[in-house]
Amino acid sequence: IRDAGLNPYLLEMANIRDQCTWVHSQDSVRAYGKALDLIRMAVARAAKLKPLEVITADIHQHVLVIGGGVAGLNAALEMDKLGFEVTLVEKENELGGTVSKLSRLSQLLGNGNAEDNPAKRLARQVREASAVRILKNTRLKHIDGYVGNFQVHLQSADQKEIWSPFKVGAIIVATGSRLYRPDKKWRYGQAANVVTSMDMEEMLARRQDGNNSLLKAAKNAVFIQCIGSRSDQDGYQGCSRYCCPTTVRQAMELRKLGLDCTVLYRDMRMVGQGEEEFYRLARKNGVLFLRYHPDRLPSLEGDKKVDRIIFSDTLLNRDILVPTDLVVLAVGMMERGKEFQNLRTLLKIPQGSDGFLLERHPELGPVETCIEGVFICGTVQGPKDIDDSIVQAQAAAGKAWQLLNQEKICLPPLVCQVDQERCRQCGQCVEICQYQAPQIVSLEKGGEAAEINRALCKGCGTCAVWCPTSAIEACHYTDEQVNAMINALFEDYHV
Repeated sequence: IRDAGLNPYLLEMANIRDQCTWVHSQDSVRAYGKALDLIRMAVARAAKLKPLEVITADIHQHVLVIGGGVAGLNAALEMDKLGFEVTLVEKENELGGTVSKLSRLSQLLGNGNAEDNPAKRLARQVREASAVRILKNTRLKHIDGYVGNFQVHLQSADQKEIWSPFKVGAIIVATGSRLYRPDKKWRYGQAANVVTSMDMEEMLARRQDGNNSLLKAAKNAVFIQCIGSRSDQDGYQGCSRYCCPTTVRQAMELRKLGLDCTVLYRDMRMVGQGEEEFYRLARKNGVLFLRYHPDRLPSLEGDKKVDRIIFSDTLLNRDILVPTDLVVLAVGMMERGKEFQNLRTLLKIPQGSDGFLLERHPELGPVETCIEGVFICGTVQGPKDIDDSIVQAQAAAGKAWQLLNQEKICLPPLVCQVDQERCRQCGQCVEICQYQAPQIVSLEKGGEAAEINRALCKGCGTCAVWCPTSAIEACHYTDEQVNAMINALFEDYHV
């Protein structure tokens, strides 16, 4: 139709194959009648169609990266290499996120390089070998606009200083996650020999220090899996993915130091390339794996410290006592919690039932969101290890490049519009729109009325349904067009 010189939105399609022939293949007579109905309705609607023009908008060749952890640093570096202006915002005083707080990264998150902490290395590259604008101790205060034209307002973390607003074409969110903090039932913080997997990572990194008495005095260690993961009561309901590979690698390190290691698990899930083989190697080297029942959690016994653990073995179907000098809790990842809610509200990104940000589609849009021009990567989308976070950051940068590598952006014209003569300024459309497209504005001739930002509108039609005066119309799905289809359907029927 477009090649013939006509407006492409003058097309109406009667899908008599998928919606009729295929689903009624056993009843050809009635299927034929339904096909006639569908064609008649399509013709009636086509007669009421109106030409629509594609919405075009300029794109600012500037990207905002929120979060200075492993994923955020990678995304910023990739966008800088592609030649775009990049602003990196970090709420803390230092770049690198949780991973950078470790002395060395020896086994955590499946990365076996003990000499080079990837977070610190990436932070060094951003500072010394890129043109990325770094704003530390800074938070997002407010944001408005639309894809290609986001207006960003920042302020210092102490809320005393406000940065000048600037425009960006795309936003990459990489604010990360937090680790589950065990409560009293695991005696963390009460018994000196109960540590988390993160604490163990630090102990392994500093095992040559003279002050590391806990590790030197221990003869056996017990790892307990799924602390804060796969739980319906607290923590994260899903699998945190990094815990099992981390435990196996840390157990292997302890075996090299001469400790006997026992792993109490629900299910060993060795996520990542080569991890299953590493698990078999750990078993071959004497790491003992015992399965506990999820309805009967292991009990940590002892007075001032935990010296034994009692658990219900699912294979033997009996309680087992395991002596221990050191207990390692494999803690899972969780969403940021209340501190992240404000940012999520500002960006209008949906949140999944697990608390993490929701991608547009797990397979078709794994780093995209329902907000055009806003992308996510790293553990803000869900638990993952460093390698997966890096890959996802590169994917988000690629999607941002795809958007910014054009002078103008074309948006579909299937949006809503307001007949301002009929608007009574009730504000219902402003309240219910999740995309904040409608606003009450002052008119040149005096008075006020609603106005819809066509670039923000997704054409869902919610405001058109709720408008008490029918002042809002959904383009391409008008009442006139829908009523024409209904009348055509029933024109041969008489009551």
